[in-house]
Amino acid sequence: MEIITKKVNERICFDCKGTGEDLMKDIKLMSPENSQCSICEGTGKIKENHYYHIDEKNKICMDSDTLS
Repeated sequence: MEIITKKVNERICFDCKGTGEDLMKDIKLMSPENSQCSICEGTGKIKENHYYHIDEKNKICMDSDTLS
């Protein structure tokens, strides 16, 4: 299957819910300096590639978000 990249989506980080802070920092008392989210690195947003898988031979196209 060939992959064709269509666009890059910027979404709210699923781990910190857009705050940019590590929501588990209260549990991490031993390392209070690690207070920013490790997934989005404190930005509150993540970039996600949105692409399509295309199989020319079998005439199949799958969306990366829905896999349909």
